[in-house]
Amino acid sequence: MLAGIHLLALGRVPPPDESQIRRLAQILDLAPLEARRHLQPPGPRLIATCGDRARAQDLHRQLVQAGFSALLLAGEDVPDDGQRFPVRSFRLEPTALEVTARDGRPLTMPYGALRLVLRGVARESRTQVETSVQRRLSLTKAVVTGGLLASSEKKVETKSTTEQREGFVHLYADGLPCLLLREGELLYQGLGPLLQPTRTANWTTLLRELRRLAPAATVEERLTTTAGQSTILGTLSPEHFLDVAVALLVQAAGPPPP
Repeated sequence: MLAGIHLLALGRVPPPDESQIRRLAQILDLAPLEARRHLQPPGPRLIATCGDRARAQDLHRQLVQAGFSALLLAGEDVPDDGQRFPVRSFRLEPTALEVTARDGRPLTMPYGALRLVLRGVARESRTQVETSVQRRLSLTKAVVTGGLLASSEKKVETKSTTEQREGFVHLYADGLPCLLLREGELLYQGLGPLLQPTRTANWTTLLRELRRLAPAATVEERLTTTAGQSTILGTLSPEHFLDVAVALLVQAAGPPPP
């Protein structure tokens, strides 16, 4: 979906001044009001998508020369869940998080190496269409058919949309793949005596324990709300492009790539 697309974003966004607004508007050919909107902290903020690589690189160069914290990311380089380590079960050991993937692979992540805990909520909308047949009295048909047919049929389509939500956490550490924890897919027995009676309570307990055991790690929670996701992605749909927001936050935070 993103192949051939280059994503240009602002990283750290300090409170804007008028000179910054004018420079950004000039570089991106924007109205001053739109440039001001892009410069509302905090970052990162996606500000442009380009199909031409040379054009994207030129805009990035101009932004850097103008003093902006600019990020440039190729669409094909945006990681997705297929490039992350999908955690199925875990153990909270005294010095490290011991995890096992869905296929049985083990991995150990020392708490001291953990640099970024990125929380989010993935949303997926599903639309279901149901067709029903409604019958109603038709005096015209009754007259024409001598009373054999007294009703007409009409097909009616009813659309209903439901939204599924699931919490997730990405854990980034030096020299290790990104760990992917999904609220609905984890086995929580690794909490031991902290095990709670509901999945939601177990998820909350796990997040609290990760904060306690890795106090030096940065915790990023802007992707837990639709507003936070939209602030980063601009006009891109959070439902379809959430990985872009993740990639930009990881670049802006500065840990090693997943």
